[in-house]
Amino acid sequence: MSCAVVSTVNTSEVTKYILSCNAQREEINTLFDSLCDIITFSKKQPYIAAELSIYTKQYGLSLADRACIALAIDTGTADRYGKN
Repeated sequence: MSCAVVSTVNTSEVTKYILSCNAQREEINTLFDSLCDIITFSKKQPYIAAELSIYTKQYGLSLADRACIALAIDTGTADRYGKN
């Protein structure tokens, strides 16, 4: 297992940025393969992300921000990866 996880929603955001830097698809795939495990945005995570909007509206969190938090809540990865 990699030292990080990222949801498919967030890989889309990262990929958009990397493509704007003229990277090729194979380079992006290699980067993701070497750095993290990609987790499918589950059926529960959209609901968690939507509910988070109520509590985070004042902070201006984007869907990608809330998707990241939803992944951590749904999978417990915040606890697993946050400990040294």
